[in-house]
Amino acid sequence: MAVVPWSRGSLRRFRVCRVFGLLNLANSRAVRVLNGKLDLTAAEAVADLVEADTRRQRDQALAQMQGALAQAYDGWRDRLVALMARLEAVIDFSDEELPDDVTLGLLDAVGDLGNEISSYLDDDRRGERLREGLQIVILGAPNVGKSSLLNRLARREAAIVSDEAGTTRDVVEVTLDLAGFAVTLADTAGLRADAGAVEREGMRRALDRADRADLKLVLADASRWDETWAAVEHQVDDKHHRCRQQVRPGTCFT
Repeated sequence: MAVVPWSRGSLRRFRVCRVFGLLNLANSRAVRVLNGKLDLTAAEAVADLVEADTRRQRDQALAQMQGALAQAYDGWRDRLVALMARLEAVIDFSDEELPDDVTLGLLDAVGDLGNEISSYLDDDRRGERLREGLQIVILGAPNVGKSSLLNRLARREAAIVSDEAGTTRDVVEVTLDLAGFAVTLADTAGLRADAGAVEREGMRRALDRADRADLKLVLADASRWDETWAAVEHQVDDKHHRCRQQVRPGTCFT
């Protein structure tokens, strides 16, 4: 059996199709791309639709499959080709008088197109985060309710809850569908100064996991806010760091 490459990540896509019994569909999709029946954005969208676990992932895949990305890319290409033609005319006929519509605003139009594309790309990976899922890490001192919050959101006892401090030593993750968004929620070891060797390793893993998170959710005992802030301050971006003095214990901010 020959596998026809049709898109980035084709082996992963074909493996998913086998799981769902859709290998024939994947092969036909590959042939359609090679025959010009589908462009690569639509083919990738079909694969994303097969893998979608949440409503918003499906909505994004359907919009892309119906041409949302292709229309934007084709529009940029058409504008770029038109600008290149005008620029070539200016270069090739520099010693001749050209119509005003060829020369006027050429550099501004190039700059506008570049800014538009840059703005589109500089979206903080929103599409990727929606497709792959958000990574949320719960941080805080021991016994402030991190594991209880995880269990409540997961609607099951995924993490051990105990009055004993330092119960969670490793990162405990659950996958959730929150309002249509795919989310990986991670419970971590409590952060405190007087920790033993095993707890310190758990704290290192917690902070390492937080460095790779899209959102850090900090829980704190209002009576120990300064202690909690000292442990997580370096995890908070500059905007929230500047607002720190205005945030009262118990305030929810993201």
